[in-house]
Amino acid sequence: MPNAADDFGVSLVGNKAAFGIGNPDTTISTTSAVNDGLWHHVTATRDSVGGAMNLYFDGALQATTTGPQGAKAAPPALRIGSLQTGVAGGFFLGSIDDVQIFNRVCFCK
Repeated sequence: MPNAADDFGVSLVGNKAAFGIGNPDTTISTTSAVNDGLWHHVTATRDSVGGAMNLYFDGALQATTTGPQGAKAAPPALRIGSLQTGVAGGFFLGSIDDVQIFNRVCFCK
């Protein structure tokens, strides 16, 4: 979301997976490319109390930082495979499988 919004998201930045939290904007990215034609497991975790952000790629921690704290509820709708704005060129060209959202860290198999 543009400007200062209490939002969050996972997207592609170049050929890397990125996890961002807004207000103020804080983004971390994988060190490995995800657009190599293979299936990958990308997991993002965030602690709303302390602000800890982690990004995992195929089970390995690849990025961590401390971002903004508190609830992030803007915008009120969740989009999968598209930027929130739905603009041309903002759609994921690939396959997405098994999206899960938890209110706790869960390393489920």
